Amino acid sequence: MDSELAMLPQLDQAPKRFGIVANPAYKQSEAKQISPANGVLMVARLDGPSADLAKRLVNRAVVAEKDGLWGRAYVDLRGLTDGPYKPGDDRLRRVAEITRRSGFTTVVDEQPATLPVGYPASQIAIYVGWYGINVEGVFAESTVEFMPGAIAYHLHSFNGSMIRDAHARWIGPFVRKGATATFGSVYEPYLELTPDQPLFFSRLIQDGFSFGEAGYAATRALSWQTVFVGDPLYRPFGRDPGKRCGRTWPTETALCWNGFTCWPSTRDSPPVLRPRRRSRTCDNCRNKKSAVLKGETWELLSADGQAESASEAFATAARLSTSPKQRQRLAAELARFQK
Repeated sequence: MDSELAMLPQLDQAPKRFGIVANPAYKQSEAKQISPANGVLMVARLDGPSADLAKRLVNRAVVAEKDGLWGRAYVDLRGLTDGPYKPGDDRLRRVAEITRRSGFTTVVDEQPATLPVGYPASQIAIYVGWYGINVEGVFAESTVEFMPGAIAYHLHSFNGSMIRDAHARWIGPFVRKGATATFGSVYEPYLELTPDQPLFFSRLIQDGFSFGEAGYAATRALSWQTVFVGDPLYRPFGRDPGKRCGRTWPTETALCWNGFTCWPSTRDSPPVLRPRRRSRTCDNCRNKKSAVLKGETWELLSADGQAESASEAFATAARLSTSPKQRQRLAAELARFQK
C-alpha cells in the first residue's frame, strides 16, 4: 500500500496493471526535487508492535537530531565470493566503506551466519546485514544497545511483512529493541529491486538527506514491496560539521563520540568530519573519565602498537563502562592484542 500511495501524484496518468513503476526520484541528488511536483509522494510509517513504540520513533529522532547520531556501525556480510547473491554482499560491503569514511568505527563480519547470540555489538548507531527470515542472534537478545537515532536494516525478502509483531521478521523487533528508523519489503522484491543500500547511506550521511528523502532516492521501483518505518523527516546528518564540532554538548557521551569524529584539518581551519582511526588520542576531549573516550582511545593506541598506554586505557574503559557489550568487546580485543 505504501508504494502505491507514493504514486498519488501520477493519478492523471494511465496506471500500469502489472509490474513495477519506475521511481522518478531514484538516484536523485537534490533532496528538494523529491516531491509531488516531480511525480512522487514520500510515504513512511510511524508504526510498530504498539502505539507507544511508534511514538518513540519520533522521540528518538528528535534526540539524535539534537545531539547527533553517535556510536558504531556493524555490517554483517555472508562472505560470498561468487554466485547469484554475491551482489548483495557487494552492496553491504560498500555501505561499510561509506560508514568508515564518514567517521564511524565500522565492524565488518564475514561469517555466513548472522551475528550470534552473545556477539559484542555495543553502542549500535548503524546496522546492516543479512540473511535470516526472522530476528535472530544478537538482535533476539532481551536488550540491544541501539543508540538514540540508530538506523537498522536486515536484508531479507520478507523482513517487513509483519511490522506489528515484536518477535517475527525484522522491522517489528528492531522498533521494539530501540531502532529509530528501518526499512524492508513486505513480499518478495527480488534483490535488484530492494533499496540501493549504499545509495541510501550515501544520501543520508554524506548529502544530509532526511530518512524519507534518502529512502526514496535509493528506491528504484514504485508499486512494489518497499516499506519505510520511522520519521520521514528525521535528518541525523543535516547539521554542518563545523557547527556540530564547535557546540557545547548536552551529554558527556555525545561529547566524547564527537571527539573521535571531528578533527581540525589544520591548526587554524574549522573542524571537519574525519575517520576515527587516526594516530592520535582525544586529548582535547573534556571528559577524561568516559568509558567511550577510553575505549576508543584504547583502539587507536593498540592499532599504533603503543602497548603500555593502550593497556592503561583499556583498564580505565573496563572500569568505567556501564555497557556490558562494550566490556565484552574490549576484553575480546585485549585478548587478541596480547597474543
